[in-house]
Order: sequence, then structure tokens, then C-alpha cells
Amino acid sequence: MKKEINHLKISPLSERQLLQMIASKDKQQAEEAFKEFTNRHTNRLYELCHNQTEGYPKDHKKKLAYSIFGSLVLYLFENAETLLKVIKGKRSSLSMQAAIFSHLEEHVTILFKDMLKDQWLDKEVYLSLPPKELRKIIDQSVYQDHICQLDELLALPKKDAAFRKDMKVFKKAFKTFKPKDRKFLIMMAVPILEKGKQHPEIMASVCQEFGITEETARQRNFRLTNRLKTSFEKEKKKN
Repeated sequence: MKKEINHLKISPLSERQLLQMIASKDKQQAEEAFKEFTNRHTNRLYELCHNQTEGYPKDHKKKLAYSIFGSLVLYLFENAETLLKVIKGKRSSLSMQAAIFSHLEEHVTILFKDMLKDQWLDKEVYLSLPPKELRKIIDQSVYQDHICQLDELLALPKKDAAFRKDMKVFKKAFKTFKPKDRKFLIMMAVPILEKGKQHPEIMASVCQEFGITEETARQRNFRLTNRLKTSFEKEKKKN
């Protein structure tokens, strides 16, 4: 990167100058400045992400940290103008860095929460967390649903060999669906289990989440449920 006179001293481009370049409409300039910024602060950015994974078992921590890191650098690239406002009035490099990372530290929790919903909602990572950790990263309503589901699972006849076998077959069939379809079925689980009973609040939530009409949601629910039943039966015959 070029050097410039900054506060009467010859020094590398400041964080403000890099962010201004990232926010510019010059694609090449923005990409070069972004690369310089992330290279300069990679360790610190990753540390913010790694800190969010406390409480997770080792087999999940690294995957989650890398996922958050990807979300964080993307946020940085797309929100350079926001970060410029954060450092407004700051004169030294250290004060600018302190303001930037204070903002990112607060925002990374939001990014992590959104990432878990979008990428990890139906994965085993949720089940690996203690309740107090779950409460920190997901909505209270989602947390309560999770606890209720766990209570229901614990009440099931786990010692029944046939039941355990069916559950393994079901999980195998369920994993063949696309992540968005799995998420849709999970959100519609209560209407599926209580056939004929209306749940307008759940339907409204599903429609809002997927940006679809109620009629489209009903058709999708019917189609996916039938596919799941068919997949389950096929897998069951194999076993």
C-alpha cells in the first residue's frame, strides 16, 4: 500500500483511510484496502470470533469460529461507512482501532446469533450447549422451544430398540433434505404433529421467515411432509 504524511509523520495508511477506500466505488481500490485491513488485524478479528465459541465442545469450536470469522469480515467490507462514523473525531491509530474493535466486539454477538439461525439451526451444535449458553445466543422464544423439545425427547421410551432404530432411520432421511427445507419442517413441526389444529402464530412466523404467502407455505408443507414420509419408508426398507 502507498504511504502518506499523517500528522506530520510518514506512516502506512491509517484505518480511516483504509475504510474510506473500502467504502469507495472503486472496486480494485476497495479490494486492496480490504485485504490490507484484514491482513493487518487478522489475529484480532479471529480472537473476537473465537471468544464467542466458549462453552462449545472442541469438535464444534473451530468450525463455528471460522464461520463467524467469515461473517465478520463480510460485515466489515459491507459496512465500512458505519465504521467510519464509529471513528469520527478519533485522531490516533490506537484510538481508531479501539473504537473499531469495541464496535465489532458488540456486533459479533449479533452476527453469531444470526449465523446460528441461518447455518446451524437444525444441527447438533444446539444440543451440545448448556442452557445458560443457549440463552446468550438465541431468542428467548427459540430457547424455550428448544428446552420443550429436549423435555419431550427425554420423556420418550429410549430403551425401546425399535423406537431407537426408527429414530436413526428418520434422522438419516431428514439429512437428505436441503438446509432450508429442514428449517421449514422444524418450524412447522407443531402443525405436523397436531394435524387439524390451527396455529396462526406459527404460520405467520414461517411466512415471515421465508417471505412466502400462507397458501405457498401450506403447499410447501404438504409437499415436504410427503417427501419426508416417503424418504423415511425407503430408508426403513433398506435397514
